[in-house]
Amino acid sequence: MKYYVEQNGLDCQLQKAFSGRTPHNILLNIIAIMWIPHKRYRGLNLHNVWYRGTVEFRYFNGTLHAGKIKSYIQFCLALGAKAVNSNAASSRKRDLNPINSKYDFRVFLLGLGLIGDEFKTARQHLLAYLEGDSAFKNGRPQTEQVA
Repeated sequence: MKYYVEQNGLDCQLQKAFSGRTPHNILLNIIAIMWIPHKRYRGLNLHNVWYRGTVEFRYFNGTLHAGKIKSYIQFCLALGAKAVNSNAASSRKRDLNPINSKYDFRVFLLGLGLIGDEFKTARQHLLAYLEGDSAFKNGRPQTEQVA
């Protein structure tokens, strides 16, 4: 069984080194591949796992906006919690349709547990620059005007 992880356009082929298909084992495989020192200058830095036991997300732009910083932190914590608490993971690659990217990412955020008024601003900041409609998968339906 082989797993594929795409990072910055580079497909890393991961061999199944541990038994079971749990997200934890897949994460350990990724860490084993990503340990090479020059790989730490990527969007997801797993280099410090060996030294400090931490993972670095370098995908976010620098900002002083407190709401954006809070939403980035909530997203990273939710992503980590989902990885730790999941029973299984899928290696199936989904097709990306830029027309409904906002809807797809909103559904992903809801799957992470960012539901309710507590995470409303987080969803707002994370979805701000995506195209499409967050409520409708195939775009907002056209309404007929009655004359």
